Amino acid sequence: MSYEQTLVLVIAAATMLIALPFIFRWHRGLRDRETAGRLGYGFQGRIPADFYLQLQAFELLHGAQEQDVYNLLFRVEGNRQYAVFSVDVGHIHRETISRNLRVFFAAGEDFTLPRFRLRPKNLGHRIDREPDINFPQDPVFSRRFLLQGYPEEAVRALFHPRFRGYLRTLREVELESRQNRLIVTHPRRIPISRLVREGEKIVRLIAEDPGIQ
Repeated sequence: MSYEQTLVLVIAAATMLIALPFIFRWHRGLRDRETAGRLGYGFQGRIPADFYLQLQAFELLHGAQEQDVYNLLFRVEGNRQYAVFSVDVGHIHRETISRNLRVFFAAGEDFTLPRFRLRPKNLGHRIDREPDINFPQDPVFSRRFLLQGYPEEAVRALFHPRFRGYLRTLREVELESRQNRLIVTHPRRIPISRLVREGEKIVRLIAEDPGIQ
């Protein structure tokens, strides 16, 4: 093989490697658009700038740039706004790591929540002894999840027994609230239909707290 032929093959291989992520994202967009239609959601490949700004307050999405958030499914129901999107996050909890997430988002002017974060406990949390809201009557939940938030009484009321019971059935779920906004995150490998089902169930269970409208 001549030098020129080798150079052409090298350039072609490099071009393919560069193009592959864009091809995969385009293909995911086609699948997500079809899923949105089946679920009764709208679809946008690019995230609107005003919606991206709403996500900046969430620590679970810290490090995600606007171009890292894509394939938005959205629905409006009364005063509530629901959305699902994909996000590639490079920095999580002050660590440089990569996470590919699917996120369920709910918001509404009548949807006021105490501020909280819920995530699965790991060894680092136990070693650092991070502040944690525990439920002595529910040791399984308390061992599995790190729950932080304030006011603590409002957070405890929000995580009532039925809500905690449902969360115990989920794997790798993380939740975070900011005023009238809630996100539910999962690794991106889970189907969108499952995330929507779980997210909408979580919103219904949250509404069982008498302090939440």
